[in-house]
Amino acid sequence: MAPLAGNLAGAAEAFHGADGVRGGSVERAAEYLDVPAALVAAAVAYREDHRAEVDGWIERNRELAEREYARGMSGDPTPT
Repeated sequence: MAPLAGNLAGAAEAFHGADGVRGGSVERAAEYLDVPAALVAAAVAYREDHRAEVDGWIERNRELAEREYARGMSGDPTPT
């Protein structure tokens, strides 16, 4: 995966996460995230064109976060 694609996917995830908070506006999301509006717009367009791939990244990130949270709550210092 190209680094730019990963950055766009991350920005797309962040945009959609901020969507309800910022009213779905690219400009508002960019302001909230402190990134250029052009990056948010590109990320949204990328996600629309590659939804299954980006949604897969998002799901894997959620699974990792949940696993690491559970590991941290158990007191296990070993990284997974």
